[in-house]
Amino acid sequence: MTYQRSDDRKNTRLRVMFADRLPAVTFDVSAGGFSAEMNQVFIPGSKIDGVIQIDDDTLLFRGKVSWAHPGNTLLNIPSRFGVSFTR
Repeated sequence: MTYQRSDDRKNTRLRVMFADRLPAVTFDVSAGGFSAEMNQVFIPGSKIDGVIQIDDDTLLFRGKVSWAHPGNTLLNIPSRFGVSFTR
């Protein structure tokens, strides 16, 4: 099954912190969610929460992992995943 986006996404790098301990960086962002890169990988369907840092503002969010591609830590390739906002 192919995941189909419903929103236009903008390529932008923002800092994200999941559960106050797992840092990530966005790859692209839209009103409905974002994709990000980090060393760990989430399982699609996982419910997650965290904060996004935009300039001096910190925005709380809740979401669901829509898709995920594991990286390779030995080759220094980060995992990528998509998050759909639920709140």
